[in-house]
Amino acid sequence: MAAPLGFAPTTLHNLVHPDGEIATSRAAAHMGVAMVVSSYASTTLEEIFAQGPGENPYAIQVGIAKERGYTVQLIKKAEDSHSLQ
Repeated sequence: MAAPLGFAPTTLHNLVHPDGEIATSRAAAHMGVAMVVSSYASTTLEEIFAQGPGENPYAIQVGIAKERGYTVQLIKKAEDSHSLQ
């Protein structure tokens, strides 16, 4: 990591940029800083994590959804991606 800073979990990035969290992830990877992805991101985890493969630290913010299956699925996707640090 280039700095002990990172992007905090926020949602709906696509409201301010057409690429949404993908653009934020690219910026984080370019700057060498961590990114915490919101559980309500407007882009899939796979697309977000693909922007900084293997080099950029990612984490996810998990809010417990009413529909517990959604939360379990989100955690499983994140684990399967092997991008979390």
